[in-house]
Amino acid sequence: MSRGGKFKRNDKKDLAQFFKVEVRSIQRVWQKAMEQISEGLEVNVSDQRKGNSGRKPKNINLEQIPTIPLNKRSTIRSLAW
Repeated sequence: MSRGGKFKRNDKKDLAQFFKVEVRSIQRVWQKAMEQISEGLEVNVSDQRKGNSGRKPKNINLEQIPTIPLNKRSTIRSLAW
């Protein structure tokens, strides 16, 4: 795909289709890698989100479940609030 740090015409589009992401994502990762190479660093393009990312846990009160009518607690989906 890459030839001496250069992309040919459809390489980015082909990569984006292969990984099922937008072309801009391929460009961003490639730019990050090129910056690290130019600074003489080891290339690391892994996800940089740390800490407070992702879905937050919900507090579940198990004592409250028996007070809910049976038809509302027969499945997890109907029990959800």
